[in-house]
Amino acid sequence: MDAVAALTARSWPNLPSDAERDELQALMGGVLRNVRPVAFELERGFAANEAIPEDIQAAVGHGEEIIVMDFTVRREVLSAFGARFGLAMYYQRTSEILGEGGAVWAHVFTNVQNIRGEALPPALDQALGPALALVQRGLQTEEAFQFATRGLDDHKGVVSFAAFRKSFAVLAVAYERATDFADAMQGDLFRPGFLIGYPL
Repeated sequence: MDAVAALTARSWPNLPSDAERDELQALMGGVLRNVRPVAFELERGFAANEAIPEDIQAAVGHGEEIIVMDFTVRREVLSAFGARFGLAMYYQRTSEILGEGGAVWAHVFTNVQNIRGEALPPALDQALGPALALVQRGLQTEEAFQFATRGLDDHKGVVSFAAFRKSFAVLAVAYERATDFADAMQGDLFRPGFLIGYPL
């Protein structure tokens, strides 16, 4: 899961240094060897050579290489990654571990949605407040990872949003009681303990 997220987070913009490109190659090799469903999806994407939407080409620039790919398998993996992020943010916000009766709903936005301004509704963006970044051993992460979170007064919930460079973003909502999610969302919920035996 982490390898897929790390690889996807480096898909755009292009990496500026040789060290970062070497790291990308190592991540790609790890995913291709160890996460076969994602490897098959990537191989199909590289071979397909699909047409590039004009708005995406214009936004990225004509000097940049773009590859259009299916995102079905990676979306499933990154949804679980987003649910794990949602669990962490629930704890960070409430100082409580989400109990067995709770659940997390997570949605992944692609870099195409990010470019088109579809990654986070403006009303929600304003409601979440300022974006935060991590600092680890003096290293700033503003360019690589930003997040915002806030508590929801109803149902003792927490909503969180994280952006990984300009490559993908995750919106996660956690409620203390799974029954507080709308009926239409029930089939997409992650319940505490879902990482036990997770296939990837």
